[in-house]
Amino acid sequence: MAIAIHAETIGKRKVTLNGTVSAYNLIAHNGTNWVAADATDETLPAALLALQAGVSGDVIEAAPYVVLTDSDAPYTVDTTQYLSETAGAHTETRVTTAAALRQVVGHSVDTSTVVFDVGFTEVDVRGVEVLLQDTAARLINDAGPAAGTVLAAAADNVIYEVAIPENAISIVTGYAPYGADVTLDSSDTVSVAVASTVSGKANDVNTDSLAATGLSVTADSVANFDLSTALDAAALIEPGGSLFINLVKAAEGSGGDDPIFLAPHVIFKVTK
Repeated sequence: MAIAIHAETIGKRKVTLNGTVSAYNLIAHNGTNWVAADATDETLPAALLALQAGVSGDVIEAAPYVVLTDSDAPYTVDTTQYLSETAGAHTETRVTTAAALRQVVGHSVDTSTVVFDVGFTEVDVRGVEVLLQDTAARLINDAGPAAGTVLAAAADNVIYEVAIPENAISIVTGYAPYGADVTLDSSDTVSVAVASTVSGKANDVNTDSLAATGLSVTADSVANFDLSTALDAAALIEPGGSLFINLVKAAEGSGGDDPIFLAPHVIFKVTK
């Protein structure tokens, strides 16, 4: 390829390499240094485009926004460019391998020019109730603000599914809104078990948990139950998979309190 870089770049900087990269490879930060980005590993999303070749220890220039022109005209007009499962490369073919990262890294303008724009953002995804145990009741609480699933007795539980975005690289935080038409105190406790998996990966279920935690909220109010400590395991991220959140009433409150849970929110860090 007779690649020539356009004069315009934004965010150009110097980076230290760990491993070998070619000029115009997509690169990722592995927590210490910069390596070739790879769609087969969601912890290595493309963050910059290398502007020079190099080997371990080299300091090279790289940028997140670059216009590349290739006189060999290898591109299709107006086509999305994805991070490839070949380390460092980009491709016009959307990755379909289970649990691989679907990262858009740029678009072709014409057959010779690609505009790379690499970066990250956050998205808030709500849970969807997929399983309700017989011991837990459905409740529309017309005396309070919330309509949801009531955990009325010890061992009652409800399981929610949260779809993991195909371009997810980590979980930022998560919480479950809850309330009641009576005042809840910390003697009413709920524990959490979470699991994630993805279609096509047999016997690959990742788990985490949160010990019983007390709930408290004034009557007819809504509070947020923090799920972040149960969602901090890196292995829970399976791009394109499902995250299951099981809320279990561990102990009944002293006043017979019945928390009403709404669908949880999980905030993912995703590639843009």
